[in-house]
Amino acid sequence: MATWQDMSLAAMKAARLLAGRKNHRSAINRAYYAAFSAMTNEIRKRTHEFPRGYEHPPHVRVGSYIKRFLTDRTKAHRDELRDAMARLYAARVEADYRHESTPTDREMGNAMVDALYIMESVGVI
Repeated sequence: MATWQDMSLAAMKAARLLAGRKNHRSAINRAYYAAFSAMTNEIRKRTHEFPRGYEHPPHVRVGSYIKRFLTDRTKAHRDELRDAMARLYAARVEADYRHESTPTDREMGNAMVDALYIMESVGVI
């Protein structure tokens, strides 16, 4: 059975491969899930209480889980983590559901930077 950390690392590996092939949409998607899985791994060290029996926090509420459960970090750091996750979520939604848009190299790069920041901050990498 894969752990959240395993899924984070696998998603980042895929994001890097897709980014190298200029597959912007899929790279952004995988970068988001790399960060989401890393953050879920960290949050699950503190709670397993998620709605509807899920094994992870709801995507739209990750920021509130960061604020509530990552209290061993400074408020400024929690805010940075929350903001990075919010940017990644918005980029993923744009890439996955707004087909009229075309993600740029810069947007893909920003998603990769945010995902790697999250993964490093929670000790996945």
